[in-house]
Amino acid sequence: LYFWAVALNRLGRHAEAVEKAKLALALTPDKPELYLNLGDSLANLGKLDVAMANYRHALTVKPDCEEAYLSLGIALCRLGKHAE
Repeated sequence: LYFWAVALNRLGRHAEAVEKAKLALALTPDKPELYLNLGDSLANLGKLDVAMANYRHALTVKPDCEEAYLSLGIALCRLGKHAE
């Protein structure tokens, strides 16, 4: 399901990618890459606050996840929260 969600996101089918990512998370909630992909799909849909929550959750699963920090930073910049 994870790779399916990634493929859908890359194809621009973000709403479908969100659904597949949620299904994957229901099966394996301890994988930070699942939260990252879900966050990316949500960010592409303009749902930056929910995307950031997923990036932060990825960091609770894997505190040294560089990609989660990067994605979180990008989302904060898109929201104009440069100080954060």
